Amino acid sequence: MKAVIENRIRSKIINDLFDRNEWGKARRLIVKELTKDPQNHWLLTRLSSTYYEEHKYEEALDVSLKAIEIKPHCPLVLWDLATTLDMINREEESIHILKKLLRRGVSKIAYDECGEGKRWAESLLNDCRFRIANSYRRLNQMELSKKFILLHLRHRKPGLPSLYSITEARELLRSVS
Repeated sequence: MKAVIENRIRSKIINDLFDRNEWGKARRLIVKELTKDPQNHWLLTRLSSTYYEEHKYEEALDVSLKAIEIKPHCPLVLWDLATTLDMINREEESIHILKKLLRRGVSKIAYDECGEGKRWAESLLNDCRFRIANSYRRLNQMELSKKFILLHLRHRKPGLPSLYSITEARELLRSVS
C-alpha cells in the first residue's frame, strides 16, 4: 500500500511539473526515480517527453525506444514514440503507430493495464486523428489529411481535452481543402 501511495505522489509531482512546463526539473526528478526503478516504462516515457518538449527529438527517441521495449502496447508509450517519429520526419512510421492505436478503440485503451479511463482514451484517440491529419498534410496527401481532420473535428465534444485547439484544427482543415 505504501508503494502505491508513493507512486501516486510521484506521478502527481511529475504531472504538476509538466503542467508548468518545467522540463528540466521534471527530468531531474524522473532520472532520480529511474535509479530506483529503471524498468518503469511510465517514467521512461515521461523522460522522453521532457526531451521532446525541448525539441531534443533524438534524445526523446532513444528513451522512447527503451520504454517500448518494456511496454510495447502501452498507449502513452506508443503516442510518445509516434509523435517523436513525426518530428524527425518519419511520418509514415508515426501514422502506422497512431492508426494502430485508433484500431484498438476507446474501451481497450481506457481499461487496459495502462489505461486511464474513457475520457483519457477518447482524448488520446482524437489527438491521434489530428496528428495523422497533420502528417498526411506534410506528406502532401491532402485527401487523407482532410479525412482525418474532419474525423478529429467530428469527435470533438465539450469537456473532452485536446492538445490541439479548435482553431488549429480549423486551420489545418483550411490548409488541405
